Amino acid sequence: GKQKCCIGGLVSYNLRECREVCADGTYWEYDNNGNGDGVSVSGSGGKCVDCGEGCAKCVNKDTCLECEEGYELKDGKCEAGNVCPGLPKEYFMLINVNGKKVCVTKRNMGDGAGWLDIPSSAGVTSVGVGGSCDSATKKCCWKVPSQSCDSGSSSGMCSYSGCGRTVCNWNAGDAICKSFKAGGKDWTLPTDDVIRQLYNYTANKGDSGLCLCDSDSSTFAPRCNWIENGCSGSLDGYCYPFNIWGSYSSGSNARYYHLGFVNLFGPATDMRDAYSVRCTTKL
Repeated sequence: GKQKCCIGGLVSYNLRECREVCADGTYWEYDNNGNGDGVSVSGSGGKCVDCGEGCAKCVNKDTCLECEEGYELKDGKCEAGNVCPGLPKEYFMLINVNGKKVCVTKRNMGDGAGWLDIPSSAGVTSVGVGGSCDSATKKCCWKVPSQSCDSGSSSGMCSYSGCGRTVCNWNAGDAICKSFKAGGKDWTLPTDDVIRQLYNYTANKGDSGLCLCDSDSSTFAPRCNWIENGCSGSLDGYCYPFNIWGSYSSGSNARYYHLGFVNLFGPATDMRDAYSVRCTTKL
């Protein structure tokens, strides 16, 4: 019945034993009966066990008290929210694709104030507003003039509301995402399933924080028009920020998705076009 004096990283529990101090994200579990009645002594009857995915502090595996960033506490469990673990919510968003968690960039690559910079290892030629790049022979990205933007009725849902976005040909987009290593992950252009889900999130929830732009502002925000002669050296010299490149390619064509009055899931288009680039990774 007397309290034990514990040393060497052990803590007194129930006045009758000394056991290991468990770090945040773990809890003490007994080897014998697991009911916490304090029958084991000198820390030999149990161990520190992980609280589970997303849980920062817990009582046991069934009762979490505090969740990690990117998770929400609900009925003692941590559920994935829309924040990608370990990455800033200003630039990354977690979505659900066929029951799997996928992180997607919330801005076009090249528009992320450090986080979404185009990796130098991608070998991309980036040109400013009015610049020219030969899309037939190079991996090219262009900056779309910011004045060509109609914010639309729901632009307040997205802080990245301007249309001065970076657009690229497919070869550049593919290289950018494969060279992108945010969070120590491997990234790619969106698969067909991810592109469809980007549309579903946007269509069902307004802008939904994904900060996509469209070509008519009837549903999405903001509206970004095509820019004549804004992307010199692309297939037709136009910039199309409302189109998004997908990962699928065949020959000289690649998948894309158009947001706007058509909402077209394009079978393929010429890789030399200048479209938006979003990168994704599975968690």
